Amino acid sequence: MKINIEESIWTRYRPIVEVNKEKRKLNGCFWDDEPTEIILDENLINDTDPNGKSIRYPWQMYHLLSHQWVKDLFGNDWTIVTKLLSVREADIVELNGNIYYRESYLQCVLDVLTALAKTQLVNALRPLPQCVKGVSNPLYTSKDLMTILNVKDSTLRGYRDNCLIEYSKCGDKIWYTEDNLMDFITNHQVKIEL
Repeated sequence: MKINIEESIWTRYRPIVEVNKEKRKLNGCFWDDEPTEIILDENLINDTDPNGKSIRYPWQMYHLLSHQWVKDLFGNDWTIVTKLLSVREADIVELNGNIYYRESYLQCVLDVLTALAKTQLVNALRPLPQCVKGVSNPLYTSKDLMTILNVKDSTLRGYRDNCLIEYSKCGDKIWYTEDNLMDFITNHQVKIEL
Protein backbone atom coordinates (compact mmCIF):
# COMPACT_ATOMS: atom_id res chain seq x y z
CA MET A 1 0.00 0.00 0.00
CA LYS A 2 1.36 3.43 -0.92
CA ILE A 3 0.07 7.00 -0.87
CA ASN A 4 -2.07 7.92 -3.89
CA ILE A 5 -0.43 11.33 -4.42
CA GLU A 6 -1.94 12.00 -7.86
CA GLU A 7 -5.57 11.86 -6.69
CA SER A 8 -5.03 13.10 -3.15
CA ILE A 9 -6.42 16.39 -1.84
CA TRP A 10 -2.86 16.88 -0.62
CA THR A 11 -1.86 17.47 -4.25
CA ARG A 12 -5.03 19.28 -5.30
CA TYR A 13 -4.90 21.88 -2.52
CA ARG A 14 -1.14 22.15 -2.16
CA PRO A 15 -0.93 25.68 -3.69
CA ILE A 16 -3.35 27.02 -1.04
CA VAL A 17 -1.43 25.30 1.75
CA GLU A 18 1.90 26.65 0.50
CA VAL A 19 0.58 30.25 0.51
CA ASN A 20 -0.69 29.89 4.09
CA LYS A 21 2.55 28.21 5.15
CA GLU A 22 4.51 31.17 3.75
CA LYS A 23 2.29 33.53 5.77
CA ARG A 24 3.15 31.51 8.90
CA LYS A 25 6.85 31.72 8.07
CA LEU A 26 6.61 35.50 7.74
CA ASN A 27 4.83 35.67 11.11
CA GLY A 28 7.44 33.43 12.78
CA CYS A 29 4.96 30.58 13.31
CA PHE A 30 6.78 27.89 11.33
CA TRP A 31 8.95 25.12 12.76
CA ASP A 32 11.39 22.96 10.84
CA ASP A 33 10.34 19.86 12.79
CA GLU A 34 6.64 19.97 11.88
CA PRO A 35 5.07 16.51 11.41
CA THR A 36 5.02 14.83 8.01
CA GLU A 37 2.10 16.31 6.07
CA ILE A 38 0.70 13.05 4.63
CA ILE A 39 1.27 9.50 5.87
CA LEU A 40 -0.38 6.07 5.61
CA ASP A 41 -2.40 4.66 8.50
CA GLU A 42 -0.48 1.40 8.98
CA ASN A 43 -3.12 0.19 11.47
CA LEU A 44 -5.74 -0.15 8.69
CA ILE A 45 -3.52 -2.20 6.38
CA ASN A 46 -3.97 -5.41 8.39
CA ASP A 47 -7.47 -4.66 9.72
CA THR A 48 -9.90 -7.59 9.84
CA ASP A 49 -13.62 -8.03 10.48
CA PRO A 50 -14.96 -10.10 13.44
CA ASN A 51 -14.67 -13.26 11.29
CA GLY A 52 -10.96 -12.64 10.66
CA LYS A 53 -11.47 -11.66 7.02
CA SER A 54 -9.24 -8.87 5.71
CA ILE A 55 -10.99 -5.50 5.22
CA ARG A 56 -10.18 -3.42 2.15
CA TYR A 57 -10.90 0.27 2.59
CA PRO A 58 -10.96 2.99 -0.10
CA TRP A 59 -7.50 4.53 -0.47
CA GLN A 60 -8.69 7.84 1.06
CA MET A 61 -9.20 6.04 4.40
CA TYR A 62 -5.52 5.11 4.57
CA HIS A 63 -4.28 8.67 4.02
CA LEU A 64 -3.68 10.73 7.14
CA LEU A 65 -3.08 14.48 6.81
CA SER A 66 -1.36 16.36 9.61
CA HIS A 67 -3.22 18.81 11.81
CA GLN A 68 -0.89 21.62 10.70
CA TRP A 69 -1.40 20.83 7.00
CA VAL A 70 -5.19 20.91 7.48
CA LYS A 71 -4.90 24.15 9.45
CA ASP A 72 -2.86 25.64 6.59
CA LEU A 73 -5.45 24.39 4.09
CA PHE A 74 -8.30 26.29 5.75
CA GLY A 75 -6.25 29.36 6.77
CA ASN A 76 -8.47 32.11 8.22
CA ASP A 77 -11.47 29.75 8.24
CA TRP A 78 -9.72 27.26 10.55
CA THR A 79 -11.67 28.26 13.68
CA ILE A 80 -14.98 27.65 11.94
CA VAL A 81 -13.86 24.40 10.29
CA THR A 82 -12.67 22.89 13.60
CA LYS A 83 -16.31 22.56 14.62
CA LEU A 84 -16.95 20.38 11.56
CA LEU A 85 -13.75 18.41 12.09
CA SER A 86 -14.61 17.52 15.68
CA VAL A 87 -17.81 15.68 14.73
CA ARG A 88 -16.37 12.25 13.86
CA GLU A 89 -13.63 11.41 16.34
CA ALA A 90 -12.95 8.05 14.67
CA ASP A 91 -11.44 9.94 11.73
CA ILE A 92 -9.02 11.83 13.96
CA VAL A 93 -5.87 9.79 14.64
CA GLU A 94 -3.06 10.48 17.10
CA LEU A 95 0.38 9.14 16.16
CA ASN A 96 3.58 9.91 18.06
CA GLY A 97 1.91 12.85 19.81
CA ASN A 98 0.69 14.39 16.53
CA ILE A 99 -2.91 14.76 15.35
CA TYR A 100 -3.88 13.55 11.85
CA TYR A 101 -7.17 13.57 9.94
CA ARG A 102 -8.29 10.90 7.48
CA GLU A 103 -8.38 12.20 3.92
CA SER A 104 -11.82 10.65 3.39
CA TYR A 105 -13.12 12.73 6.30
CA LEU A 106 -11.56 15.94 5.01
CA GLN A 107 -13.11 15.30 1.61
CA CYS A 108 -16.53 15.03 3.28
CA VAL A 109 -15.94 18.34 5.07
CA LEU A 110 -14.85 19.99 1.81
CA ASP A 111 -17.94 18.60 0.06
CA VAL A 112 -20.20 20.03 2.80
CA LEU A 113 -18.51 23.44 2.59
CA THR A 114 -18.77 23.47 -1.20
CA ALA A 115 -22.45 22.54 -1.10
CA LEU A 116 -23.15 25.18 1.56
CA ALA A 117 -21.37 27.87 -0.43
CA LYS A 118 -23.81 27.27 -3.28
CA THR A 119 -26.99 27.37 -1.20
CA GLN A 120 -29.35 30.30 -1.32
CA LEU A 121 -29.54 30.27 2.48
CA VAL A 122 -25.83 30.97 2.92
CA ASN A 123 -25.80 33.58 0.17
CA ALA A 124 -28.84 35.32 1.68
CA LEU A 125 -27.28 35.27 5.13
CA ARG A 126 -23.97 36.58 3.94
CA PRO A 127 -24.22 39.52 1.57
CA LEU A 128 -21.19 40.20 -0.55
CA PRO A 129 -18.95 43.04 0.62
CA GLN A 130 -18.97 46.21 -1.44
CA CYS A 131 -16.03 47.68 -3.30
CA VAL A 132 -15.58 51.32 -2.34
CA LYS A 133 -13.56 53.70 -4.48
CA GLY A 134 -10.18 54.48 -2.93
CA VAL A 135 -10.35 51.55 -0.47
CA SER A 136 -8.33 48.41 -1.21
CA ASN A 137 -10.44 45.92 0.79
CA PRO A 138 -14.15 45.25 0.18
CA LEU A 139 -16.41 46.49 2.99
CA TYR A 140 -19.70 45.60 4.67
CA THR A 141 -22.35 48.11 5.72
CA SER A 142 -24.22 47.97 9.03
CA LYS A 143 -27.22 46.56 7.15
CA ASP A 144 -25.02 43.77 5.76
CA LEU A 145 -23.77 42.89 9.25
CA MET A 146 -27.28 42.93 10.71
CA THR A 147 -28.24 40.36 8.05
CA ILE A 148 -25.12 38.21 8.53
CA LEU A 149 -25.34 38.20 12.33
CA ASN A 150 -29.14 38.19 12.42
CA VAL A 151 -29.26 41.10 14.89
CA LYS A 152 -31.15 44.38 15.16
CA ASP A 153 -29.59 47.80 14.68
CA SER A 154 -29.59 48.44 18.44
CA THR A 155 -27.67 45.20 19.10
CA LEU A 156 -25.06 46.01 16.45
CA ARG A 157 -24.73 49.51 17.92
CA GLY A 158 -24.19 47.90 21.34
CA TYR A 159 -21.39 45.75 19.89
CA ARG A 160 -19.73 48.90 18.55
CA ASP A 161 -20.28 50.92 21.75
CA ASN A 162 -18.77 48.11 23.86
CA CYS A 163 -15.79 47.79 21.49
CA LEU A 164 -16.72 44.21 20.63
CA ILE A 165 -16.47 44.83 16.88
CA GLU A 166 -14.10 47.17 15.08
CA TYR A 167 -15.43 49.49 12.40
CA SER A 168 -14.61 52.62 10.43
CA LYS A 169 -16.79 55.67 10.09
CA CYS A 170 -16.85 58.01 7.10
CA GLY A 171 -19.36 60.83 7.51
CA ASP A 172 -22.57 59.17 8.67
CA LYS A 173 -21.72 55.80 7.08
CA ILE A 174 -20.24 52.92 9.12
CA TRP A 175 -18.08 50.29 7.40
CA TYR A 176 -16.75 46.88 8.47
CA THR A 177 -13.99 44.83 6.87
CA GLU A 178 -13.98 41.06 6.49
CA ASP A 179 -11.33 40.96 9.23
CA ASN A 180 -13.59 42.98 11.57
CA LEU A 181 -16.39 40.49 10.98
CA MET A 182 -14.23 37.38 11.35
CA ASP A 183 -12.53 38.71 14.51
CA PHE A 184 -15.94 39.37 16.03
CA ILE A 185 -17.32 35.93 15.10
CA THR A 186 -14.18 34.19 16.34
CA ASN A 187 -13.80 36.06 19.63
CA HIS A 188 -17.39 36.52 20.81
CA GLN A 189 -20.40 34.33 21.34
CA VAL A 190 -23.20 36.08 19.50
CA LYS A 191 -26.71 36.11 20.94
CA ILE A 192 -28.95 35.54 17.93
CA GLU A 193 -32.14 37.56 17.87
CA LEU A 194 -35.17 36.14 16.09
